[in-house]
Amino acid sequence: SDCPSLKDLNGINTLQSVNDLMIYNNDSLKSFKGLEGLEFVNSEILFAGNAQLESFSGIENIQFIGEQLWIHENPILSDISALENAMFGFNYTVMLNIYGNLNLSECAIQPVCDFLSFTSTYFIYDNAPGCNSSAEVDSICNLLDVDLVAEEQVLNISPNPASSLVTIEYNGKDISSLKVYNVLGELIKPIFNPTNNKFKLNVSNLPQGLYNIVLKDINGEISTTKIIKID
Repeated sequence: SDCPSLKDLNGINTLQSVNDLMIYNNDSLKSFKGLEGLEFVNSEILFAGNAQLESFSGIENIQFIGEQLWIHENPILSDISALENAMFGFNYTVMLNIYGNLNLSECAIQPVCDFLSFTSTYFIYDNAPGCNSSAEVDSICNLLDVDLVAEEQVLNISPNPASSLVTIEYNGKDISSLKVYNVLGELIKPIFNPTNNKFKLNVSNLPQGLYNIVLKDINGEISTTKIIKID
């Protein structure tokens, strides 16, 4: 990065996985258009010092962040909801830093809330009211719990934890695809095209651990949930 004339990231649309994603000090960058294909960041994300960046539009398909997320000193940034579908790899040493974004008042998105409930290695300060301290964000996350539970009920998995067969039921539009990832962001199950919105999935051959279920319907809406495999 550090390219004053960079306005977007067109030209790398087929990129699906990177080790680090560091975009900083780009005075003309207005969006992340061009990163729509990116799904996995195996180590660190850093977005800092981008003077014209208002939102993270373009990275809505990121599903996995391996270790660290740094968002700081983007003066007009007001929307980070594009990261809503991401999951942290909590088996790593992880860190969250959100500070110095003077226009950012909403940062209680699901991965941030998950992070706050899992570890104490985070720093949130000097943003707009609503995202101005870790205590403030944690309080908002707790208030959102009821709504999040209702949202998760759109995609139901039972039993969970499971050792063999699970039932997956989706209450939205017809399913286009379903993928299962481990905590490293590796695709474990290939793209699966069920014939209806309630079906069985065999997880008996998976090692015990936490897995992320990513479902996409025919309208392109993405729903995610987690399943715990036990022996």
